[in-house]
Amino acid sequence: MLIFHPSTMLFPTHGPRTLGAFVVLAACCSHGIACGQESLMEGPSQLKPADNRSCVFAGCDASFPYASATISRDEQGRSPWRVHWTLVAKRRILARGSSKTIFSGDHDAPLYVVSIPMPPLRESVVMAIALQMTWTAGGRTYQHRRPLTIYSPDPFTTRKAFLQHAKINLFDPVGKTARILDAHGIPYKRLISLHRIDQAVEGIVLVGEEISFRRQKHLAEALLKTVQRGVPVLCLAPTEGDFPLAIDEKSPLLFPSRLVFASEEIVRRYDQRFDRIPSASRWVLRSRREQMVLSVIQSENDWRSESNWPWVTMVFPAQKPDVPSGRLILCNLGMIRSWKTNPVPRYFFIHLLKELVANTTDTERTK
Repeated sequence: MLIFHPSTMLFPTHGPRTLGAFVVLAACCSHGIACGQESLMEGPSQLKPADNRSCVFAGCDASFPYASATISRDEQGRSPWRVHWTLVAKRRILARGSSKTIFSGDHDAPLYVVSIPMPPLRESVVMAIALQMTWTAGGRTYQHRRPLTIYSPDPFTTRKAFLQHAKINLFDPVGKTARILDAHGIPYKRLISLHRIDQAVEGIVLVGEEISFRRQKHLAEALLKTVQRGVPVLCLAPTEGDFPLAIDEKSPLLFPSRLVFASEEIVRRYDQRFDRIPSASRWVLRSRREQMVLSVIQSENDWRSESNWPWVTMVFPAQKPDVPSGRLILCNLGMIRSWKTNPVPRYFFIHLLKELVANTTDTERTK
């Protein structure tokens, strides 16, 4: 059985030790779907938004770049743009003001960046607003309206009980993920070796961003054993190496019963308002010594192919009646590196934890 979804491919897998007979690659993944929605009225300036970002932090300044292809550089210096803006929520004005733009000429099309302060929100609160702008310079006028969703920077304070219940076991030799969790007071148990991963029997195993499967040669094996014990695994954006779909011929481990490949659009499965999180790396299926493996690729030149994905989910059948099915997520979206520039990674992280915890909790309730 082969199921296609606009941003997801599902590949059921089952013995023997190679998957070549079951893997069908198709160019139906959507890698470039815009996430933002904008409404604009063109002015004589021909200014255009340079991105479609719609998610911003509450209580912080949000910067928006706009491109101009028709104004000369001399004219740009003589007539800087000033932006009069209004933030509206359900026909109610939240704030209004004016801001100067910053000009950046280090691009193919000159960019103007306007910075606008967003109103504060309580912890975990999310609000939809509209940003209405009027740009003026040298007698020219440009009007633009774009919908935004503002997120409290802290979705964790109100979820302390859940985070404690999640029992995060963190393997993070690089240390960047640990620093993020520490900064937000997210509880976790540090796994300092692969041996400690083998001992994890509850909670979630979280592998920190920028791990190397080439240097950590036995990490993939440890993670496969972990999910088959019923402990879910979330691995964040590795930098290099291969991830086999089985270990060796002597191992009793099974192939995943389901293998899911997805594009950056996967985040919108959890919340339609989310911006896409840029990929830090991607996965491609390759044959190594007559076995199929997932290989990390980092070069953006290689990403143009339709046969690579930034997201893979493996689902393993339950080995015992009282053990949940195993779930391993290989997330190559740059969540940690985008943590401070966009609120989506924080809220997406909560969604992933909830999904993985629910998988184990449902089994516990049936015991």
